Amino acid sequence: MYKTFFIKPYDVIRFGAGTPAQAELEHILRTNLLPSPYTLRGALWSLLIDKGALSFKKFRKIVAGEVNDSEKYEKLLRMKIVHYGVYLEEYESFAIPVPLDVSECKDDEKGMAFVYDNLALTGESSKFVFKPLKGTGISVTKFKDCKIKPVNGYFLLKSFTEYLKGEKTEFVVGENKPQVDVIGTGKLFEIEKRVQTAISEKGIADEGRLFATEFVSPKDGIRYFAEMDIDDSMLAEKDKGTILMGGDMRTSEYQIKALSLHEALEKHREDIKERVKKTGFLKIILLSPGVFENGYILDYNSNRLELKSLAVGSYAVISGWSMGEWGSRTSLRAVPAGSYYTFRVKDMNELDSIFEEYYLKPHSMDDEFNNLGFGLTVIGVSNENKGGA
Repeated sequence: MYKTFFIKPYDVIRFGAGTPAQAELEHILRTNLLPSPYTLRGALWSLLIDKGALSFKKFRKIVAGEVNDSEKYEKLLRMKIVHYGVYLEEYESFAIPVPLDVSECKDDEKGMAFVYDNLALTGESSKFVFKPLKGTGISVTKFKDCKIKPVNGYFLLKSFTEYLKGEKTEFVVGENKPQVDVIGTGKLFEIEKRVQTAISEKGIADEGRLFATEFVSPKDGIRYFAEMDIDDSMLAEKDKGTILMGGDMRTSEYQIKALSLHEALEKHREDIKERVKKTGFLKIILLSPGVFENGYILDYNSNRLELKSLAVGSYAVISGWSMGEWGSRTSLRAVPAGSYYTFRVKDMNELDSIFEEYYLKPHSMDDEFNNLGFGLTVIGVSNENKGGA
């Protein structure tokens, strides 16, 4: 059964961003803003061990592949993370990373963002050309001198569904309710740096080698969430308490609530599908970082879909702690959330199967990544045939 954990750190917290801790390299140990799926899964395992539902010693051996045991343990190894991210209590809304085709003028003081056709030419001469969607009342002339930049922020859920359906192409960026559509990342998190002393291999402080460690502090009313497939017998439906998470295993408060981002987005599947039938184009958007076989290109069937454009952000570094190897995992460079791919549907008879494959489904290079929620995709309508690719 799916359960959604809402997590609030008691203090600043750190999520490894894959940077080495040696002071002589960069002098800063970086943090990510959000926990990785590895971190969330490890936090849940620790919680179950703390509650006595699991034996730490036995579970470590199973994770390491040394022994096989009961179905209960095997289920946890295959446990699925359906969604994870940020929840805003003030707005009573899940928050979704803004896709890269939503841009704003760098010097605009009105706090407005617009959906753009991204005519990214694929091939050896790849480049990005931004053009406002036709029919929106936004002229190309108006923005000819505009330094366009993607919005660094999060959609509120209602506005995100309007974006997916193409119902709205202009969005308010800010904090003023009830008009706001997008909240900037800086309004949700603060980064704090703390000076630390390097420790030698013998465990002795080396006072001549100092470095700074970044910590993230979610602002009031900001919660991390993780929607997981976890057995009822292990955790009660409305369980709450404390959980250890992140670097140094810091204490956070958690509560399980009957809220589901998966169900909220699933309700719009058929409506979006009908709209795609009218335009013949769709965009597949990453809701979480993806690790693909083909680098930054999402796997797709060229007999059903023709890739027309794409926008991929700077890679996201994913790392974590391995309980089996009892050490840091190899860092991954993942395609970040908010990246998207625009396709022409070659055969509308295939549309149902396309939605079945890409609407709220994970797409990464193997089953472990998929079970952890890497590369979760959703489909939105694209007006590419109106905009003129």
